[in-house]
Amino acid sequence: MGSETKNAIAGTFLVANAFVWYLSAFKFLQKGFSNNSLLLIIYVNIVCVALTALSATLLINKFKQRLTFLKYWVFAGLLFSALFAVLDLKNFSITLISSGALGIYFGLGMPISMGYFSATTRSEKRAKSSAVIILLIGFGFPIFASIDSAQPLLTAIALTAWRVLALLSIFILKPSEELAEPKNTISYRSVIANKTFLLYLIPWFMFVLINDLTMQINTNYFSHFPQPFAGNYLIIENVLSGISAVVCGFLADKKGRKRIALIGFALLGIGYASLGIFNTNYTAYLAAWFYICADGIAWGAFSMLFLITIWGDIAQEKNSEKYYFLGVLPYLL
Repeated sequence: MGSETKNAIAGTFLVANAFVWYLSAFKFLQKGFSNNSLLLIIYVNIVCVALTALSATLLINKFKQRLTFLKYWVFAGLLFSALFAVLDLKNFSITLISSGALGIYFGLGMPISMGYFSATTRSEKRAKSSAVIILLIGFGFPIFASIDSAQPLLTAIALTAWRVLALLSIFILKPSEELAEPKNTISYRSVIANKTFLLYLIPWFMFVLINDLTMQINTNYFSHFPQPFAGNYLIIENVLSGISAVVCGFLADKKGRKRIALIGFALLGIGYASLGIFNTNYTAYLAAWFYICADGIAWGAFSMLFLITIWGDIAQEKNSEKYYFLGVLPYLL
């Protein structure tokens, strides 16, 4: 196995491992709370992720060796995972503090791990690697989320074991260091002034905004259908998203990013239109199925493109941490 392949595998798995770990840990923190308490836990976490990620992009020049930093970051994750065995997550104050700490931890390492991923994958293969990340998240997160939150020791063991795999991938594959050279440093002003960046960021921001605004409408729409369809349509969408991410990843490397993005937006528009136009009993059911397929395929394409692939492409061999931070920010917001 060549050094380039080892670097790409290590970078890909580190990102996938981090996302699965973070989503699973955050899910455990949320269990047992609802309404205003849950909202506060979520808000504190997101604010901490955003602020710490911003700080990490500014500190990247002090950590030229990304991989060395990531080794310590993953090791700290082992200690954080072990805390789930002793934390009283039924206590709201402790859970709130833990949520903030989780956000700080994830925000500190995520931009740097994304920067390492971008530096270790060639642009002509980056979408495929991004698709693998989305697929691993799609399969890994539900497995961890299914663990009974009433068994904190089991939770801690599972999360610790998962982070151990990330550490082992570094020591077994022995990927080379990808230096974050000062000459490749870019400012936030230059990122925002990049027309290509804005041409992708603006529609991405509009999409996540519309998706959030229509979420309650979709919930009400599907609640009129009988079970188990009404309660499981999101699961069907997630499965389609994972498959779509892989297919779109290969197509994006072969045909280009813009075509995949345009197809995704077109599918979403047609999918939303079908829900509004077809509202009789029989046609509404068909429209619902069409929307699920369209939304699932689009989300697979968008998560592959806008969360992982496109910002590394636009950075063009320069340090990409700031691109990733601003690119993922609309999704957090």
